[in-house]
Amino acid sequence: PNPKPQTPKPKPQTPCGFSWQTVKKRAVFVFELLSANRRANKAIKMNDPEIRKYCVKSLNKPFLKVPFEELTVELSKTVFEALSVAINDYTVDKRGDIGLVVREEVVDCYSHLWNRLAQLPNESLVKQFLIEEHLAAQIGGVVTQLLEPNDRLRLKAGFVLQQLVSQLTAKIGDFPLRGLLESVFNSQL
Repeated sequence: PNPKPQTPKPKPQTPCGFSWQTVKKRAVFVFELLSANRRANKAIKMNDPEIRKYCVKSLNKPFLKVPFEELTVELSKTVFEALSVAINDYTVDKRGDIGLVVREEVVDCYSHLWNRLAQLPNESLVKQFLIEEHLAAQIGGVVTQLLEPNDRLRLKAGFVLQQLVSQLTAKIGDFPLRGLLESVFNSQL
């Protein structure tokens, strides 16, 4: 009898259709490139906020797919610092506040990042780094969006902060501003 030919096992793919192993080889380059392109560039005639929005979104998506054991502080720092700058994009041109779409995307990204943070083991260096170095600034950036005149952005920011307080604070543990957030966004609501 002829033995059945062995078919090679397919590489594990993420739900968005790419293999982490493929991205891993060029991860630093990819994240640095997206980080650089999410900045406002006044040299471009029509400084397109949609490009910056999609760079922010593209920065976050592969970051969320990195396996926990391969997540590094350096990679996290690149992403967290890029988002911290992008949430302060108040670019205005003849169309108005074009930085708004970038800030909205960053608020969405924070929601996903905080969910991922809650899943990390407590002894994770990345979790400790985010809580100690970036979480307070991220929360502050989202709180700032609550003061914006745009209703959609205020609603999104309020929802993300309410989600942080009601669903994630117990999983994340203690962090700066936790008590203040819990008093404003009562977890009993």
